[in-house]
Amino acid sequence: MMFLVKLLIFMTMFWSTVSLAKGLEYIGIRAQMPSLEFDIDSLDESQSASSDDSNRLDFVSKEPVILGFFASYYGLGLGFSKTLQDEEGASEYLDVDLSWYGDRVAFKLGLSRIEDFFVSEGYGDIDVDALSDDELENEGVYLENVALDITVTLIKFRLSLKEAFEAQTHPKKSGGGVISIFTADRTYFDGPSFIIPESIQSYFGGDGTLLEGTLQSINLQLGWGHSIVMGSIYVSILGAFGPGTATVEYDLEDSTVEDTVEASKTTIMGAIGYSSKGLFLSLEADYRSQEYILDSISFATLRTSLSANLGYSF
Repeated sequence: MMFLVKLLIFMTMFWSTVSLAKGLEYIGIRAQMPSLEFDIDSLDESQSASSDDSNRLDFVSKEPVILGFFASYYGLGLGFSKTLQDEEGASEYLDVDLSWYGDRVAFKLGLSRIEDFFVSEGYGDIDVDALSDDELENEGVYLENVALDITVTLIKFRLSLKEAFEAQTHPKKSGGGVISIFTADRTYFDGPSFIIPESIQSYFGGDGTLLEGTLQSINLQLGWGHSIVMGSIYVSILGAFGPGTATVEYDLEDSTVEDTVEASKTTIMGAIGYSSKGLFLSLEADYRSQEYILDSISFATLRTSLSANLGYSF
């Protein structure tokens, strides 16, 4: 922890002494615990996604606490987080984002990459305990995601998106509002060989020899954002859900499948923070889930993140 504090002090002093710092609004460091669950579900006409009777395989990333930094220059925010060193039994993680927050409108463009997934659970007839260690680790399988989120306050009751959901900003007063989130999202997954271990491919029928795939979606969510101010402490929360459409394309050993499907999305964000004389500390939680349901198979992603931010606002 002392290392992080010293790093923050050094970064603050450095930026304060250069001319470019004129437009610097804030700078900080972040400790983050991200996680991604990727589910593949084999369906038939009588089953729905995530049915207890369907054969489903859940993959999960395993990351240690990772470190990063964030800053804002003339209102444009930049965040960067990365796994500092390879650890046995952990995934490699990279996250970069650009953002801008206004009073009623905000946007965020993010890129994330996670490599090395682990088989966590099997449902239906799948017994993951029968898999070898190599099959459970699934080394080399990776997932990349690029997403653009545009958030707009439709009906405002003293809610400021900048004050409620930008890391360094302390809301001046409590308030809420009806919000909409437009998302354009592209997820790509691949690996050195089959995504589904060969010993259980038969449970997924013709889709068992899955090699790689691309999930592209557009969603419009509707929800509510709210912030509560208690002196130097604030709490903010946002929840939204909405339909969307997605183009799904995936390669099998002998063929390629492409289809356009419905793809709903859920977003939940929360933050609690404290600020005093420029110094600020905040804890943030982020939950995003999306499901792509085809005739014989479905894909689902569940992203969660818990981060602690420490910084200084100029």
